[in-house]
Amino acid sequence: MQMLFNKSHIFLLLHTTLFMWGALPFKYWLFICIITFPWVNRAFEIKFYLRNFFLIIFLFTFLILIYLLCYGNIVLFEEKNLVIFSIFIQAFYLFVILGRVPKFYSHYKNLILSIGFGFFAHGLLTCIYSFYITDKPVGLGTVYNPFYEDGSLGSALISNYLCASALIFYFYLNFKFLKYFLIFICFICSAYLVARSFFIIFFLILLLDIILDIKNSIFRIINLSFILFIFILASYFILENDSFNLYVDSILDSFQDKGTDSLRWNHWNYALNNFYLFPFGGMRVNNSIEDIGSFHNFLIDTYRISGVIGISLISFILIYCFSGLKKDNKSLFIFIGLILIMFQDVIFEGGQKIFFTTFLIPIFYNSYLFINKSSKYL
Repeated sequence: MQMLFNKSHIFLLLHTTLFMWGALPFKYWLFICIITFPWVNRAFEIKFYLRNFFLIIFLFTFLILIYLLCYGNIVLFEEKNLVIFSIFIQAFYLFVILGRVPKFYSHYKNLILSIGFGFFAHGLLTCIYSFYITDKPVGLGTVYNPFYEDGSLGSALISNYLCASALIFYFYLNFKFLKYFLIFICFICSAYLVARSFFIIFFLILLLDIILDIKNSIFRIINLSFILFIFILASYFILENDSFNLYVDSILDSFQDKGTDSLRWNHWNYALNNFYLFPFGGMRVNNSIEDIGSFHNFLIDTYRISGVIGISLISFILIYCFSGLKKDNKSLFIFIGLILIMFQDVIFEGGQKIFFTTFLIPIFYNSYLFINKSSKYL
């Protein structure tokens, strides 16, 4: 039985890491999942924890509303039917297969870490590959991944993956040297991508962690200050002086002339002023501001696609998740950080992995609770 557990655990973590990494096209990832399913299945009970069952029902109801009932309001897909099919297959694997009661409590932490390593591998490889195949010293705009058919990706998407991995490493990786080294690599890659959202979200979550854990605040402030100093010092010596100055200047420039003058804010302001015209969805982006397909905001895009019904359902789901995570600061902070990531990027038409990861956090935590205390089965 122990040997079977070892095999199932390895396959389970491999599936999750490869999925978040994006190293395999969907059809190959799905084929591997089907072939190795008997081993993965042995890591779980057949039954569901009651709280997870309801959460999964709510999430699938939301996905059906967005991708099936409001199909005509989805934009940007070249092969819309195939993409929607793959989204539901991925949701079934991640929420249903992995959402059951695990036989071993170690799955909770290791599955979250496997997501972090998958995102990290995706971000690091994309930055390295983009740096060497382009003449641009910074990766703002379009970057490239050798595992994708068309190769090109948005730098904002990659910076979001790096931010998610940095948060997961900070809260769940116990080996401090490895933790800080990986976060440092995330910092370097995000500087290359000129990703101001990475630094805002990451340090905002760390600040929240300090405020809510007041007993250890002094120690945490000293610790974080030392870490930041080491990161800056190491960055200066690892990168050439000109490169270091270029990255610093690019980051600082990205914060200037923004706020209410940014294109992103103008899109959001336009959406908020026109909500009342589209109570059942169907709103479009004002292309006179910028020629894009979405508002780059999870809640606003939910309203754009599905109107009042969708925004009410996802608000209920978020509250439901918060109520289950309130006793675990680590999972709660990662959950909040992922929500902040979704609030400033495309989700339904490109960033579904961030969406999946956001709601896997409460699902995994609920499973952890089940095997640590007496709970109800379904």
